Amino acid sequence: MPPNDEPGPIPADRHLLRCSGCGLDIECPAGDVARYTRGACPACGATVVTAATVGGKPARNKRLVTRRAVRGGVRAEVRRGTTGLGKDLSIGTADLCEDGVGVRLRVAVALLEECEVILIRAGAGKPVKVRAEVRWCTPAEDGTFRAGLRFRQRLTRTDLMDLTK
Repeated sequence: MPPNDEPGPIPADRHLLRCSGCGLDIECPAGDVARYTRGACPACGATVVTAATVGGKPARNKRLVTRRAVRGGVRAEVRRGTTGLGKDLSIGTADLCEDGVGVRLRVAVALLEECEVILIRAGAGKPVKVRAEVRWCTPAEDGTFRAGLRFRQRLTRTDLMDLTK
């Protein structure tokens, strides 16, 4: 974190949206802005608008860590509950950071629902198992769902480097 406690700017290919009700910030790719602003906030159901229009404050990234693209061949399995016995709900992995993962899912998951995430390395290597909670889940136009999962315990730096570009 910089000394003035202000995170860096949002990358040009990403947009920051904000819920007009609860103030939840949603960072999304440029192509998903229209879909998010047509829908409702995943947390409270209020209207989602571009962050620049909420209170006139400029958009800024509040994240403590940077999200990264996953390496080719890395995949994530997402299972409901913390026993790891459920069906894998994951279709793909969008991005990863020390605190969580963005995934595409076959079915919707509830806000704050607990799940187990298994990150499988490309090639050989021991999979990384972490418990997580659902922070948001929204439908995609192709009938799947996009979700953000926050890990209960941060990934180690070594695991993060093995899994990301």
